Amino acid sequence: MADGSFSKPAQLAAIGLTPEDIDIVLISHTHPDHVGNLRTADGGKAFPRAAIFAPRADWDFFVRNDPDLSYMPVPEEFRRNFAAAIKRSVEPVPAGSSCTKPARRSSLG
Repeated sequence: MADGSFSKPAQLAAIGLTPEDIDIVLISHTHPDHVGNLRTADGGKAFPRAAIFAPRADWDFFVRNDPDLSYMPVPEEFRRNFAAAIKRSVEPVPAGSSCTKPARRSSLG
């Protein structure tokens, strides 16, 4: 919407919070639709106090390396834009952010 009511700050304000109130962000995977809100429009951290947690395998594949997206059945330009959107979205995330490994199935009970 043009009034910004779908923005993260607006959604947080609707429940009485600000981005500064968020102290943990847990990312399920690093596709653009999941990491796109880590960066503000001006390139800053969307959640300035938050520790960011993401799956190590995803972070290593998409962020720390140039990902080989040749498996995706889409045009090359889409793959380039997809990878670039991920890297652009996580730019404000500190290099030392935490990565997690998946829990072993047996440890879940």
